[in-house]
Amino acid sequence: MSETTVIVTAVAGAPVRSTLRAPGVEELDGRVPLLVAGDPGAEPEARAAGYPFLAVGRPGRAAARNAALAAAQTDLIVYVDGGSRPGRGWLRHLTSARRGHAAVLGRTRVLDAQGRERPTPTRAAVHNGRVGPVVSPFGGSALFDRRLLREVGAFNPAVRRWDDLYITGRLIGYGASLALAEEAVVDVVVPARWRDPARLVADGFRLEDLHRAAVRESRFPRAIHRPAGCGHLHAGALAAGRLARGLTPARLLRGRRVPVRTRYPSRAVYLTIDDGPSRNTPELLAVLRRHGATATFFVVGKAVREHPARLAEIVRAGHPVHGHSFTHRQFDMLSREEVIRELDDTQRLLDGVARPGPTRVRLPFGAGDEDSHVHDAVRRWRPDCELVQWSHDTEDWKHWPQCRSTADVDRSAARAAERVLDTDDLAGGVVLLHDSALGTDDPLADRFARVLLERLLTGIAARGLTTAALPGDGTGGDRPNRRDRRTR
Repeated sequence: MSETTVIVTAVAGAPVRSTLRAPGVEELDGRVPLLVAGDPGAEPEARAAGYPFLAVGRPGRAAARNAALAAAQTDLIVYVDGGSRPGRGWLRHLTSARRGHAAVLGRTRVLDAQGRERPTPTRAAVHNGRVGPVVSPFGGSALFDRRLLREVGAFNPAVRRWDDLYITGRLIGYGASLALAEEAVVDVVVPARWRDPARLVADGFRLEDLHRAAVRESRFPRAIHRPAGCGHLHAGALAAGRLARGLTPARLLRGRRVPVRTRYPSRAVYLTIDDGPSRNTPELLAVLRRHGATATFFVVGKAVREHPARLAEIVRAGHPVHGHSFTHRQFDMLSREEVIRELDDTQRLLDGVARPGPTRVRLPFGAGDEDSHVHDAVRRWRPDCELVQWSHDTEDWKHWPQCRSTADVDRSAARAAERVLDTDDLAGGVVLLHDSALGTDDPLADRFARVLLERLLTGIAARGLTTAALPGDGTGGDRPNRRDRRTR
């Protein structure tokens, strides 16, 4: 367990003394690094117990978790909330349940002052104003693959509660697998007034949205069912919450959705490269140039601002460029005004550099293509905009955090490419790749992107297919690979 860092989050109203003195923490006996992060007022308790403390200026558990994530150096991260009491063996059970999963969730037992068990917050559903338990094993302690957690953007500080649902939903949306360690028990003692239906209803719009995302294609080893009561959260405070976020009722959005494309009628293969530009971009352009191939780059505004010369290189090489947001935040968690600002700030950097063509956008994390308020925001921004998703995901974002050497990279990239090339519907499909690991400095991720692109282009040529710019982007249409032209 030396490859693991335990992070105790100390937020307002959650003293860490009981956590640091819990049997499950005391048994670590300095063998596992432990860091306390959160409100500065918790520093004396952490120092008195002999643990390092990281003060976080922004309030909330998500901000504390993200700050500690950036400070940690180990491959695995375990979070436990201040004020809770991990039982003996909890960390051992978490790590033993990992077995390649991106995350392992422990179990929370919420107790009242008399020691009687109550439903956990994330097991609570509201049905006609009443609170009841549902089968949903979120909460308690949780173990994460550090690099993958950073890759998906970590926790959203805007989510003040239910942030555990948020991050598990995001990981599942990325195709990552999660496990449940029933034996990793953490006790939390709460006052009787905790079971307040009004508070749960007030957070209802968050709970419903996030629970839907987390459960839609759950990969937990046992069945998890979305609570039927979530359907009732659309009334009352839920509606008020949606309006506060700048959302429009679904009945007003009929006929106002923008096109979402995952394929085009063609014999070409449409390679799309997200999250650039970066220091790795010139290497990818060199691979494309050797094969005489075309790709479409969906760039992030903040990366363009850091590497403006790289954007010019992409355009000079003849590849179309479109927007992929400015900060790479998940659009279905933003207000309409925030979505429009993300799109506009990015497009402003592209105007005058990118070649004229259709207005296209790739949604960060692919999130929001079915959400009415995202469509409403995009249409208000530019009515003629088209959302481009994908039909084939190389899952490079999932593979490169597992690589520890160049040999790992070569083997894993070969498997990722073969999985895409073996599909019967490759022609006309949109293939998702990434420039590199956004926001990290990882040479292995850079190499993975190059090796994967090389193998895909070789396989596409072997199948007699071509690469092309997306239709209408004005780069000459289908563009055979150079080796194809030699054989014709």
